[in-house]
Amino acid sequence: MLRRRWAKTLAEGDATLQFGPAEGPRFFEPYGWKEREFRSTWDEAHRLRRQMRMAWLFRLLARTASAERRREISRMGGIVLMERV
Repeated sequence: MLRRRWAKTLAEGDATLQFGPAEGPRFFEPYGWKEREFRSTWDEAHRLRRQMRMAWLFRLLARTASAERRREISRMGGIVLMERV
């Protein structure tokens, strides 16, 4: 999803996305790791009251998206705690 959304912008800056597997954290499962916890950077910024300017507008606009779309967007940036299985 990152590659699809940011390819043009990255190309304009002569930058490339080096690592962004389509399967996200599941990429690591064959290597013995699984996701234990995920925290969206957007949600954490809200919780810590460290949001960017106009965040309220993005939150308002997000309400028009489906639950699946909101979940997909929230997982674009975050912190993942992995555990060995």
